[in-house]
Amino acid sequence: MSRSRYLINFVGLIIFSVVFLNLNAWALDELRLQGKISGPGGEAVAGALISDGHQVKISLAKGEFEIKTRPGRILAITAPSGYAVKGDWWWPVEKFKKSGQTVNLVKVHYGKEIRIAALSDPHLCSKEAPPDWEVKPGYLETPMRTWAKVARQLKDFRPHLSLVAGDICMDAEHKKTAHTKAQMLLACQAVGMLPQPVRCLPGNHDVRYGFEEPWGVNLSSWRNYLGPSRQVYIVENICLIMLDNMHLGRNYKDKPKNTGACSEDTVNWLGNLVQVLPKDLHVLVLSHFPLFSPLSGVNPLRKGSLVKTPKAPGFALRNVDQKAKQVIELLGERPILGLINGHEHAYQTSTLFTAQGALRAIGLPSVCGFWWAGDMPFGSRKFPPGYLKIKLNLAGEKPVLDTEFVPVIYARVK
Repeated sequence: MSRSRYLINFVGLIIFSVVFLNLNAWALDELRLQGKISGPGGEAVAGALISDGHQVKISLAKGEFEIKTRPGRILAITAPSGYAVKGDWWWPVEKFKKSGQTVNLVKVHYGKEIRIAALSDPHLCSKEAPPDWEVKPGYLETPMRTWAKVARQLKDFRPHLSLVAGDICMDAEHKKTAHTKAQMLLACQAVGMLPQPVRCLPGNHDVRYGFEEPWGVNLSSWRNYLGPSRQVYIVENICLIMLDNMHLGRNYKDKPKNTGACSEDTVNWLGNLVQVLPKDLHVLVLSHFPLFSPLSGVNPLRKGSLVKTPKAPGFALRNVDQKAKQVIELLGERPILGLINGHEHAYQTSTLFTAQGALRAIGLPSVCGFWWAGDMPFGSRKFPPGYLKIKLNLAGEKPVLDTEFVPVIYARVK
């Protein structure tokens, strides 16, 4: 055998060995979860969605499902139209495998109107979970006192669903583990105060970022305390798709930057979701960073759109999801009722009259305003703290979405 052929065979053997070992490692880590979705009388329920944040499966005619997953992921159940999950709806995959495989649903009926409480960017902190900077006396009492006041107001609204669109923590992205844990525990307390059921998305202050190799976002704290970072919720003929798009984008120098972007995992999950999602559902998309914003713009930029500003810092545009085009394209021809976002601390609503139909964008106000210091400045204007009451009228052929801004008055210590 020639020396060159020997080297080729040797290299081939090494490559084969590496691939074989990786496949075996995957097989050893793989968890095979099986379960059943049952209705209130024990009857099988088909059409429930089962997700581990990567794959999306659907329960079959006898209510059974199977999903192959990996340790460290979160299993989440979405009830089909006409049902709601009874009790827990998410588990670490290891716990689900140990605790049993039947998920029970209850029947629900919402009538001709769906009420949603939409909150964003409360940036909560307290004496037990302070921010990583010095604050004035009385500052730490205000956030949770105000949050409790808002929660009491929402009970009168009687929402069918409460949403928090990110940045529930003041600065849980801090590197100290104890600091992050304290703020996550406070976030859990805050979620428990809202009218149930509640669904939350992480914002850029709820996760840890790695700006050195390996680039990325550490979601472990969020998942440990608040569950899945991307999820879906179905109510009547409405499908609410919640995307975690606080992943690292790229700045104008093509360097990783916290600018807002769906990760490849998020985009792939959305692609898997639309494959099994009933096509007659009207879609609402909720994200922390906007997919489109009249305050910031839309990505990807058209040629010549990136310009140097007259003064520092120099360039625009950021704070808009850099994967927005992929997200909209994946949704295809599905009827989109609206794109709802947080992050900007500014209530706004606008409509794009596209060839595919009207596309509405809604920016949520911030519960905290300008980090509990009054109105949020944005250029020459300021935006007051608040939250939205959203009503979806189902009486017609197509749902009609209406929003009501509710101002937040701080509950300061006197």
